[in-house]
Amino acid sequence: MNCVAHTATASWQSSSGASNYVAVLTTSSGHVKSCTTNSTSCQLSSLQCGEKYNLTVKALGDTCNQTTLMAGYLITEPCAPVNLSVLYNMSTAQVTWAGAKGGSSFSVAAVNNQDPTVTCNSTNTQCSLVGLKCSQSYNIRVMVADPTCNNTVTSEPYQLMTELCPPTNVQASFKCETLTATVSWQQTGFALGYVAYVDNKSGHQISCVSSNATSCSISGLMCGTVYSVWVKALGLQYNSSDSSAISLTSGPCQPKIPSVQVPCQSDEVQISWNQTDGAVNYLVRTAGNRGYVKTHNLTQSFLYATLPCGQEFNVTVQGQGSVCDSIPSSPAFFKTGPCIPSNVTTQVQCKFNQGSVSWMQSDGAESYVAVATGLDGHTHQCLTNTTSCTWDDLHCGKEYSVVVRAKAINCSSLPSNSSIIYTDPCAPQNMDATINCGTKVVALNWNSPDGTYSYTVSAEGGDQSVSLHTNTTT
Repeated sequence: MNCVAHTATASWQSSSGASNYVAVLTTSSGHVKSCTTNSTSCQLSSLQCGEKYNLTVKALGDTCNQTTLMAGYLITEPCAPVNLSVLYNMSTAQVTWAGAKGGSSFSVAAVNNQDPTVTCNSTNTQCSLVGLKCSQSYNIRVMVADPTCNNTVTSEPYQLMTELCPPTNVQASFKCETLTATVSWQQTGFALGYVAYVDNKSGHQISCVSSNATSCSISGLMCGTVYSVWVKALGLQYNSSDSSAISLTSGPCQPKIPSVQVPCQSDEVQISWNQTDGAVNYLVRTAGNRGYVKTHNLTQSFLYATLPCGQEFNVTVQGQGSVCDSIPSSPAFFKTGPCIPSNVTTQVQCKFNQGSVSWMQSDGAESYVAVATGLDGHTHQCLTNTTSCTWDDLHCGKEYSVVVRAKAINCSSLPSNSSIIYTDPCAPQNMDATINCGTKVVALNWNSPDGTYSYTVSAEGGDQSVSLHTNTTT
């Protein structure tokens, strides 16, 4: 049997009296091949694959013919497998085929130019190739064993492009101002495009598509959220599986300041804001209209701050995240209470029971109230929008403690340091005189008025006058 030429050579022993011979190959399906010769062998060509031929040789004589049945038979090589089809799913290809008449043992091989050949064996018309690599082009052939020729018969190749390898080195960066992310990755062989996904595991999933670049931008992300990010490569036949996922933390949400509490007569204010998702800490910036600026870095959502009196302030809060910072909050505006008046100075005009007070201007003050308080508790008030005040109705012989408060809308400062006013003594009352004619002595006595520590007594008569000093009332 010549397996390459599909021919067979039949031979026999010579028969006495035979002048010619006819060799006939017959299959059960009716296919017949024959050859005529005057020797003891002949060649039969164009034999069909996968057939079992019975051989008969007829000896032809000059007067009669004799037919001799050969012992044995001829089996041709198996037919090559045809109509290969492949059902592929992630590194596994299920190969099926038809034909291969006469074959009983099959071997399937997937070959590319880089990796070891992947094979499987079967006794029927299907076989599974396991362990194919991604992003590879394989030639798949089915081979059937040929025991007749101690050879194999091979099908035409079937070209398979496996699924694309998942993209690698996936990275993502976040832009706080626009709530957008840029996703990048390394190129995958044979990819026609890519899809990048972000998912917060709560149903918020967004994607972007790139045709030939290895990055794309995704907008519409939410602040203060942790996203999973992965990329899939798009192929002609099969897409890749998902790449390894990475985490992307978006920037913190913008804080809001619902209230600022400014107690009157206190230099400490309380600023509070809502705690925002994604914020690790908060940057609080306070700025006054007289140049005061201070920042605080906090982890809690409130701040007790000691601020200068009498200023207008604005405060903003910015959330600071692990990736970037939030947009600063809308500013909150407030005023601290007016400053306590300083350099309080008092004066008195003794003859008129008139006292006055002056002071330095206080930051934040819209007006002032000055109060003079006597030791017995009676008071004299003076309201002014200047830095001085005068009283015309102070009592004689009194000691007054004077304090000044600065006033603003709905708030007054604490009182200033006090200053003292002493008014002039009151005139003595109920004077009584007793004369001793013998001694020519006049005795006087009177009631002691408030605020008097000593007295001067004067007597005048004609062209003479007498005076003396005493600290008693006689």
